[in-house]
Amino acid sequence: MAENTPRYAVRANYVAGFLGGALEAVDLNSPAVLSATLGPMTGHIHVYSSGRVLGEIVKVTRNRYFTSWPAYEVAASADERLGGMKKVSRTEWRIFDPSGREIGSIDQGAVSTGRAKYRAHIGNTPVCTFAWSNVLMPELVLDCSPNAERLLDGRLALACALALFVDVCPSA
Repeated sequence: MAENTPRYAVRANYVAGFLGGALEAVDLNSPAVLSATLGPMTGHIHVYSSGRVLGEIVKVTRNRYFTSWPAYEVAASADERLGGMKKVSRTEWRIFDPSGREIGSIDQGAVSTGRAKYRAHIGNTPVCTFAWSNVLMPELVLDCSPNAERLLDGRLALACALALFVDVCPSA
């Protein structure tokens, strides 16, 4: 599952803005593929294991849909809140723990035509990177290898990657 594997490639099967979408997160270290649905008119993201055998892994609830500054709550189940994230500017997000306390940030780094890099930090410690590419098809690669101390739950990192993908995807 997401908390044991540090690298995912997020791709869109289709994204139709407020009409919804279907995404996949391919584990780059194994043959596992997670599927995700983007809820129409809500922006909620539901992440399932391959074939939905294990059921829903993560639910990402968007609090404000018709805004440029979305906020998300992330839960693994009804009673296990993982945290949240909120976009605070065009290039910056904040990460929150389960109690709602700010613990980190996602900042945009290098940008070039069709590509962008983002870095996530918990405090001053780097925990993961996100590499966006829209050269041939939209893709965002999540790399949690800097998260050796497990400061950021892998499921929350995956939720951040999906929300970031939806935010920067030109058709979303």
